[in-house]
Amino acid sequence: MSLFNELKRRNVFKVSIAYIIVAWLLLQVSDTLVPALHLPDWFLSGVAFLLILGFPVSIIFAWAFELTPEGLKREREIERAESTTRVTGRKLEFIITGLLVLALAFFAYDKEAEEAQFSDRSIAVLPFVNMSADKEQEYFADGLSEELLNLLAQTRGLDVTARTSSFAFKGQNRNISEIAEILKVKTVLEGSVRRADNRLRITAKLINAADGYNLWSQSYDREMADIFELQEDIAQEIITALHGQINTGEMPVRGRPTDNMEAYNLYLQGMDRVRVDDFVAAKPLFIQAIELAPDFAEAHEQLAISWWSTAGGIFGMPEAMAEANREATIALELNPNLGHARTVFFVSDMANYDRLLELQSFEQLVREQPHNSKARTGLIYALLITGYFREALAAAEELVERDPLYGIAHVRLGEALYATGDPEAARTEWETASSLNAIIGHWYSAVAAILADEDHKATEYMSRVAWHSEEYIDRFPTLLETVRSPGGGYKLLSELKASNRDYFDFGFLFVPLGMIDEAYEYFELLGAFQSAQTNAEYAIEDSTILTGSGFTTHQRYVEMATAYGLASVWDRR
Repeated sequence: MSLFNELKRRNVFKVSIAYIIVAWLLLQVSDTLVPALHLPDWFLSGVAFLLILGFPVSIIFAWAFELTPEGLKREREIERAESTTRVTGRKLEFIITGLLVLALAFFAYDKEAEEAQFSDRSIAVLPFVNMSADKEQEYFADGLSEELLNLLAQTRGLDVTARTSSFAFKGQNRNISEIAEILKVKTVLEGSVRRADNRLRITAKLINAADGYNLWSQSYDREMADIFELQEDIAQEIITALHGQINTGEMPVRGRPTDNMEAYNLYLQGMDRVRVDDFVAAKPLFIQAIELAPDFAEAHEQLAISWWSTAGGIFGMPEAMAEANREATIALELNPNLGHARTVFFVSDMANYDRLLELQSFEQLVREQPHNSKARTGLIYALLITGYFREALAAAEELVERDPLYGIAHVRLGEALYATGDPEAARTEWETASSLNAIIGHWYSAVAAILADEDHKATEYMSRVAWHSEEYIDRFPTLLETVRSPGGGYKLLSELKASNRDYFDFGFLFVPLGMIDEAYEYFELLGAFQSAQTNAEYAIEDSTILTGSGFTTHQRYVEMATAYGLASVWDRR
């Protein structure tokens, strides 16, 4: 008898087929369980390795053994006339058929679940192309795109991709279907803007990503003074084009935030800087807009956000917070419905600062503006510094799902993962943020490298952090070597006291390197034992997430948490 026929008689082929189907099903189930149960990345690889290892074992067993009514016996011990391989073969055929049905059902369910992620009411607004002769008008095209996105995001029943992820495709010549696949949307809005003095020509088209056909397209010729009404017209026509797929209720309304078009231009230029987190450059543009239009509430709101975003870093915490509170107060007096201004008002009120109120105001802002990624990052930060790590992790995972190309979202997810005990996954998220060119992603990647004793990688990542000078980068390797040496921590602490250097320069090294006594002494210099936000704010949050470092179990932690308002949140929440 030939080898092929003998393999067939002993059911080796049927056992192989059954094994492959079972292995595929196990891999699919494992792939689902890994993210759901927050299992380490190596789990799926381990399952695959074991299944591959088991395949030749199953073939050997099928060849060498036979399943009989008396149990498993070696094949050579059984007389050919007593062999039950035909009966076993028929049973295997039934098993294979059942497994195939199960595999097909799983495949169909998985495909349906994947398609369900691409809701019929989902849309991404790509940045409109600047067709003006003046290339400096790029900010205007981007601003119009963002204004449209914000209008559509107000529409009940419409899922709008966050601005950061949509704008990640700016200047890229990529296929619409590919963009839609990445952003998990069914429709894409794109267009162009041509501006000449006060005349505008805007074209827009809504594209069905599945087939590339236009669901709607239109061109508009308007005066600059009509820009706000034009935004409403475009948004309403898009919603009309999607009629039957969404239950919109009322159409979105933009209103006229200002009648001063020069002030609005300055506001859009400021928002262009905000989009890349350059709040220092944004600030004077908002100030100029306010000088031209003192009643421009949204300009006051963005100026408040700019002050708040630079507090404790580039500008001293008390001074910056006072300015943020003043601008937020004016914005709310002009328009009480500005949710971000309300949140900044609460978090910057140094005289009556309440950390629980800060946390609750972020929760309210996220409920009101679920598409607002910056609001979500603020909420996650507030949860992390107060130690609500599991809530922060859930919020960060949702943020990354909503805004997958937003670098800061991956930074926050990395923080939450580290805090909940998954440093490997945290480092992956920080490196993702770094690859998306989020500056703070470079910084956290450097911290992760320090924790892993990879000082050369830490230096490489730190060199990408824009706020560091060349002198600092040149000195960084020597600095790491110093603090790792015996007594190096106190040597550095003495130097920091003498030079009054900022936390982000050197002081952050203490907690990652386990020098907790030095850390608390340095944090005290930054105001960590005072009753309001100080320059220690970010130092405390960065250290709190490093669970296992000894920071939160140190004898001074409760004292600091009580003075700094953290313990009050725990008592009342």
